Amino acid sequence: MNPATRRRMAVMLASLAALAALVVLLFPLYAVIVASFETNAQLFGASHYSFFPAQFTLSNYRVVLSQQGSHVVSSLIVALGTMVLTLAVALPAAHALARFRFRVTWLLVGSLLVAQILPSIVIANSLFLVYHRLHLLNSYYGLIIADASYAVPFGILVLRAFMLALPRDVIAAARVDGANEWQAFVRVVLPMSRSAVITVALFAFLNGWGDFIFALTMLNGNTFEPVTLSIYTYIGEFSQNWGEAMALAVFAVLPAAMLLIAAQRYIAAGLTVGSVKGLSALTGESMRTQYHMRRRVLAVAGAALLAATAAACSSGSSSSSTSTSTSSGKVTITEFDYFTGGANTAINAYNAQFMKAHPNITVKRTSVPYANLITKILQDASAGDMPNVMMIDNPNVPEVAATGQLVPLDTMPGFTTSGYTQGATAECTYQGKHYCYPIGTNTIGLFYNKAMLAAAHLTPPTTWAQLQADAKAATTSAHYGIAFDATNDEQSTWQLEPFFWSDGGSLTNVDSAAFQQSLQLWVNMVKDGSASKSVLTWGQDPDLTQQFLHQKAAMIIDGPWIFPELNAAGWKYNQQYGIVPIPVSQPGQTVVTPLGGETMDIGAGGSSAQTQAAWEYIEGEQSPATMIHVTSMMYYLPTKPTVIQQYLQGGPQYTEFAKEIETARPRTIEYGANYPKVSQAIWTAIQAAITGTASVNSALQTAQGTVSGIAKTGS
Repeated sequence: MNPATRRRMAVMLASLAALAALVVLLFPLYAVIVASFETNAQLFGASHYSFFPAQFTLSNYRVVLSQQGSHVVSSLIVALGTMVLTLAVALPAAHALARFRFRVTWLLVGSLLVAQILPSIVIANSLFLVYHRLHLLNSYYGLIIADASYAVPFGILVLRAFMLALPRDVIAAARVDGANEWQAFVRVVLPMSRSAVITVALFAFLNGWGDFIFALTMLNGNTFEPVTLSIYTYIGEFSQNWGEAMALAVFAVLPAAMLLIAAQRYIAAGLTVGSVKGLSALTGESMRTQYHMRRRVLAVAGAALLAATAAACSSGSSSSSTSTSTSSGKVTITEFDYFTGGANTAINAYNAQFMKAHPNITVKRTSVPYANLITKILQDASAGDMPNVMMIDNPNVPEVAATGQLVPLDTMPGFTTSGYTQGATAECTYQGKHYCYPIGTNTIGLFYNKAMLAAAHLTPPTTWAQLQADAKAATTSAHYGIAFDATNDEQSTWQLEPFFWSDGGSLTNVDSAAFQQSLQLWVNMVKDGSASKSVLTWGQDPDLTQQFLHQKAAMIIDGPWIFPELNAAGWKYNQQYGIVPIPVSQPGQTVVTPLGGETMDIGAGGSSAQTQAAWEYIEGEQSPATMIHVTSMMYYLPTKPTVIQQYLQGGPQYTEFAKEIETARPRTIEYGANYPKVSQAIWTAIQAAITGTASVNSALQTAQGTVSGIAKTGS
């Protein structure tokens, strides 16, 4: 093979390798775009990945366009503000470090490198407390400064490297011609550093546009919300609209992609101007072109800065929950939740109803991602800046109450626990005081496909032995007998709890026989093929729901929050599916399930008028008519037995859940605020046992070692 052929072969192989790398790198973007044209049913119902949608839908984009315009504008303001601030600081700083020699130059440059190494979450947590004292939380100013704090060190380092390579003779010639230092910087250094300036500007813009950590930490959504946070409005605890989330992700990617394509020649370009002989290139037509370019850049930057200033001025005064009552007797309260789907509609409807009945009260609602809700609330608690009303998942109530930043409802006029289920009042109790009223309640049961069980000549199981036998008998090459949630989070602990609680188990002794037999049951069903190993990654919804709807699982463990998807698919209770209580170890045992649902709590720190308004807001949800209306839209159960009986008349599919709630147990009953630590130890053991990295006995002994060191704070 001659040298020319070898070179061609090398070029061809290199091109193929580059193409393969490009495909791998761009595939996630392609997957996002494809998913944005599909529904949830298409995304999770297919048995294999679809590289091209069988049926396109634009419904996701219609929803996003109608809801997300203000969030895109907010992101644009933050990104442009970050870019302007970064250039304003980095350009003169880089010039000074490149042009002049200071004894501490090495120290300054080293500090900039260290600033690049620090994780953004470390900086964000440090800035949170500082911002709270400076009243910069929930403002454009604060977020722009935070984003610039990460972009400025990078900008200085890049610009300094470019400026160090500039020929000093060019700058000296400008000084000889009468230019002072500033004029030489503006008229000579900046034009010659154009590629570096554009690179830094683009980086700063993308840093502000794509920021998530700073926005999540510095904002609570009362003033504005960038697009990176608003993506999570489509992802709740029980309802996830992934198609809409992917459509919004496409909108979030577009500006970055367009900017990178437009500016690629500047970023890729090296230093093209750099000698005394080439100084004439900076005069005449070239200088005029660059002059007009600078004018256009300054015009855009000026407009962006004015927009950011105007927006920041309009939002800078609303960071605190206090000082929102007026001399006219009107009061504004902030309400904090994570609801999506039907729950979102329910809360919006109640807010409108409440404000109509209370014209002097304005409710300002904020919705944050479910995964970040408790973190945000604990952050606000540490800063003493709590929302007036907040939705807290019931196992987290003791944890928040322990901060001292919740108002005990026992002190509010008219408070009572009379008429509520025992579990509903217990879940709101911490150290003898009541801190909440539940919005509604729920638990889990065993859903089964009536046709599948009938085809296998099976009846719904009531005991563990029957469950394991039925799951095996219902398993075929086309579907599994059962599916459950064994993910590495609280939901897997929540699904295992009814098995060991009904058998007399306790969270204190996780290595007991009841615990071991419960977990062994799950492991056995995975080992014998009755359940897929994918239960390790399948969440309750949409994963288990889609497995059930597409008849990939004959039975699933789930709750009433999946009713909307069953209804949308045309499935009817007692026709396509049925529901029975969670099976017990031995016949005659009482089913003890965990109590789920959210609670409404009052944050400390508001004015007396706000606290009273917040109490009226929560109290208003407790009337039977409102309770039925709100819980029906959320697919929850009311928390008053008398109201439940009215409720079941219109929703017989809730019957088994209503029975289970009578004996359901709050998850925090033993460990209070420390329950999340216990739950983590349990779900870690579940994962270890099912994956086979440890035996059931060994996994639970490890969990027991962790639980033994956790204090019982009481609930």
